[in-house]
Amino acid sequence: MKSQDNTFTYNIAVNNKEEMKISFKKEDADFSYNQLVLNSLVGTLVKYGMSGKIEPYLAKSWSVSNNNKTWKFEIRSKLYAENGEELTASLYVKTLTENLKKYSKSGTPIIFDQLLGWNNFVSGISPTISGLKILNNTIAFDFASNPGDLLEFLRMPYFGFWIENDNKINSTGPYVLGNDDKSEINLKLRKEWFTADSSSFQIVIIKFTSLDRKLTELKKNEMIRLPFFIESNNKLENGYWIESPPTRLESFVLSPTKNNFFNNLNNRKLFALKIRENQPSKIRSNHFYLSARTEIKEDTDIIEYSNTKKTQEISIGLQRTNYSDEEIEKFKFLLKYALDGTNIKLNFFHRDLKDKSWLEKTLSNDYYDIRISSVDIGGYPDFSILKMMFCTKMGVTFPDPSGRVCNLATNALKSGIVMNQSHIDEFNHAIRDDAIVIPIQHHSDKWFATNDIDPISLPPTTFYPQFELIRRR
Repeated sequence: MKSQDNTFTYNIAVNNKEEMKISFKKEDADFSYNQLVLNSLVGTLVKYGMSGKIEPYLAKSWSVSNNNKTWKFEIRSKLYAENGEELTASLYVKTLTENLKKYSKSGTPIIFDQLLGWNNFVSGISPTISGLKILNNTIAFDFASNPGDLLEFLRMPYFGFWIENDNKINSTGPYVLGNDDKSEINLKLRKEWFTADSSSFQIVIIKFTSLDRKLTELKKNEMIRLPFFIESNNKLENGYWIESPPTRLESFVLSPTKNNFFNNLNNRKLFALKIRENQPSKIRSNHFYLSARTEIKEDTDIIEYSNTKKTQEISIGLQRTNYSDEEIEKFKFLLKYALDGTNIKLNFFHRDLKDKSWLEKTLSNDYYDIRISSVDIGGYPDFSILKMMFCTKMGVTFPDPSGRVCNLATNALKSGIVMNQSHIDEFNHAIRDDAIVIPIQHHSDKWFATNDIDPISLPPTTFYPQFELIRRR
């Protein structure tokens, strides 16, 4: 077989590829292109499979009992990390316990705070979590209440066999890191891995490419992830399009913690109201979830801003790196309209190539007055995901100044209730009343694959591909 037939190239289209770097820090693991790489380096108990649903991975099976409060995962035998260490239930519990201790220093790590013995663990009374046990080569999770969508979290690199040696990822997945160039990642197949065979790509290259690169230039065994504003209706002879459901939310996220214009709830509410006045001409959604809406009456009693006499500067941080000129102009139009009559000056911040803390800043609620966030929120509200997004410092870190979203998610998870319309209404009203996260639009992710890639081997959840399972036609 020719060498090029053994190599698969995954491109990520961005405005300025020189600015883009892959991060292997745990706190950055939820950022899409970092997770793309980590998904092949960090072995997890479960993964999204070819069915589009979560399936066993390092765990060969799982069982649920005790009213969904006890979960058991049997680990596959004879699996090894890159350094030769066997991946056992004992090693998983040790690794997860250490990582949960680190995560708990910056906030509650979502579902796992419901494990029996959690309070004794985080307070330092006990070095272990009594609800996290080892039974032969089986991991047992014992929760005080139904943990909800536990599988969705166990498939994340955060909660996998995350092992580091000298700040380097020690692979516990199907590929090992073949280079240290974080702008173009080279992954090498572990041929002995249980999901790999002779048809698997031996080399996977993940790299950033220019947004204006012509799709007709893509060569053999290539795929490119494109931003939503790229049209996917043009048919090309060298490949085909793939498009996800519209689960990615673009929103204005206002900082409630800085001593600024948006520290005032009245100002936030009027700002949000004025943004919504442009719907549908300039924004495409005024709900957090397209599929979970609530009839909400606009508050027309707020007619003017407070504290607008002095000149103020509003800083706006752009989280994505591939905004088009048209998008920036749309944001400027929305903001200028919403802030008309004030002495506010707008200052947009794109990524600074020299700024190593750029990602940290765009995920922080304390740095920019407004950050324009783009994140995959899923297709429908889920208590566990809401808790992760609004109550922890993992991932997008949406603010929750009133605490209403956190209380809703936390109490629901503790009681094990199923989300219904009344919960959706409570969530939507909390979002509207706090006026912190202001939806602008929902959009789909898009990919273009060359014809030699077999579309049947690409799962419905293309966002998290298992590269060793992708096949040539």
